[in-house]
Amino acid sequence: MGKNELVESYDAQAEQKVERILQNKRGASDETANKRNSNAIDYTFTPEQLEVVKEFNRFKILAGVKPWTRYSYVVWCRQFLAFVKTPFEKVTARDAENFLLSLRDKAPDTQFRHRTYLKFFFVWFYEDCIKQPIPDWVRKIPRNKPKTKRSPQELLTKEELQRLFDAAHHPMHHTMLRLLAESGLRRKELLSLRIGDIAFEDPLTVLWTNGKTGEGAVYLFEATPSNQIIPLSEE
Repeated sequence: MGKNELVESYDAQAEQKVERILQNKRGASDETANKRNSNAIDYTFTPEQLEVVKEFNRFKILAGVKPWTRYSYVVWCRQFLAFVKTPFEKVTARDAENFLLSLRDKAPDTQFRHRTYLKFFFVWFYEDCIKQPIPDWVRKIPRNKPKTKRSPQELLTKEELQRLFDAAHHPMHHTMLRLLAESGLRRKELLSLRIGDIAFEDPLTVLWTNGKTGEGAVYLFEATPSNQIIPLSEE
């Protein structure tokens, strides 16, 4: 499977998951998750809630938001409603506070993501959906991104990375792993790379990316043509 097909397959999976939720359906993966995890989301939208979530998804499509991000948003809507058990228009500051407090044992990045979704959704809901002034509690939701520090014990050593590379028997997979390890690219950013995004400037390679954090250059020293055999497909 070529790179374009991988990206299309990746997006198609997300679209299917979004549609399944927007049809109030639960697939086999949901059933399995519920058996494994007592905290798994088991919630069905009311008709009114479903129409709001569909409109929000449509708004995100028009804004150019990628399928997997939209999937994260609709899953979040279901999780939030399962917690507050009240229509969107009746959600209060206390409801939002209690929801965020329920996440206090989660990782800082997870808490940040929920605050972000909470604010983005309700700004849209009041401003674009029901055309009412945005409440103060929505405006005051903090969105400070946490500074995550990882201990050396959480990082792979050079020996562990080498074992990972050696386990990839296909040259393309080996190259992709080395690129991910050195560049820190997200998997979608890697799959979206085109020949024109790569500049070979001995002794380094420059990758031009346009991902979740915007456009930028990534400089590689190890995963370069002199060190790697990079097979090219017809694409």
